[in-house]
Amino acid sequence: MINTIEAADLLTEKIKKDYKDDISLVVMMGSRLYNDTHAKSDLDLYFIPKTKRGENLGFVFIIDGIGFDFWPISWERIEKIARFDERITSIISDGQVLYSGSDEDLQRFNLIKEKISYELEPKEFYEKALNKLKNVYEPFYAMLDEKEYVAIVRLQGVKILYILTEVIALANNTFIKRGRKHLKSEILAMKYVPQEFEENYDQFFLENDPLKIVDIITNMIRETKYMLENLDFYTKPKKFKENMQGFYEEIINHYNKIERACEIDDHVTAMLAAAEINIEMEWAFQDTEEVLEILPGMLPAYNASSLGFFC
Repeated sequence: MINTIEAADLLTEKIKKDYKDDISLVVMMGSRLYNDTHAKSDLDLYFIPKTKRGENLGFVFIIDGIGFDFWPISWERIEKIARFDERITSIISDGQVLYSGSDEDLQRFNLIKEKISYELEPKEFYEKALNKLKNVYEPFYAMLDEKEYVAIVRLQGVKILYILTEVIALANNTFIKRGRKHLKSEILAMKYVPQEFEENYDQFFLENDPLKIVDIITNMIRETKYMLENLDFYTKPKKFKENMQGFYEEIINHYNKIERACEIDDHVTAMLAAAEINIEMEWAFQDTEEVLEILPGMLPAYNASSLGFFC
């Protein structure tokens, strides 16, 4: 049976001989870095090409039942991954360089690797987590559309699980390093973890009823969202006075729009402007320590066929 490390050595020798002007780096990633392998563990390598000829060197093949994955990745994408734009930051932080085309290439990669630890402030991590959380809704709706089919529910559930665990990691100012069988233990070792995460995680893999799987995933989304919304560590309350600057003038403008809409029987503008008053009120109190009491709104009084009463 082929020795995968020897295969990697043969590959790097080939690059030195025939592609030294086309490849910047060859980096090993995956389980072999952690000595967590078995007889058929695959070998994952990526490389950073310098030229089009180098880009075309990527390939995937199988020898003796063992997969070899050698894929290209640009410097631009490496930079984005280091900024946590993708969930695979560990391919940089933990990647082992097997070949470098020049000292400059190696230095560039090492600088990117070093930057990972201080690339973002806690507030930036938090904002990335909030933005990533939005990505759950597409697979969640796909799950709901086919909620009677366990295969589809499981597939969309895994997609959501990957997103949620990335969100949790970002909320903890870090990233997923190992994944798969190590994913749960990585999350549980973090400071901030959603309520019932372990129970929901375990049950997701045990449950066979698609409707119950949907309930599990729904709860995981809800608890992750709740966790984010209650991480006071990341957000300092805004000053209510600052939020209110220009508020009076803005509200007057909205009332003027409603008055004009009533004069010309424009029910669309009337309803939108009334709703925008509520939105402006919510925004004024958002992220402050002040509490917005329930105020009588204009929307309950809206009636498209009777704007005179509304105004």
